[in-house]
Amino acid sequence: MVDAIRMTPIHGSGEKLCDNEIARKALLTAKQIAALLSINENQLYKLVRSGKIPAMKLGRALRFQWDEVIDKIRSQSCPM
Repeated sequence: MVDAIRMTPIHGSGEKLCDNEIARKALLTAKQIAALLSINENQLYKLVRSGKIPAMKLGRALRFQWDEVIDKIRSQSCPM
């Protein structure tokens, strides 16, 4: 459930990260990750197919680890 993952702003920036170690290591659903990234699920699936967001399959379902998603996004972004 997305509501169970508390997000706190990083001091001095608008970016938010999980402040709960368990939540950062938990496997999240596509719906949860899409909500956390403020995108719709179709956009998320396109990003997974293009390799821009890491995911793992458990049966037929995709699952995501928040730390891996954030690390991948950061490594792709351009420094200011």
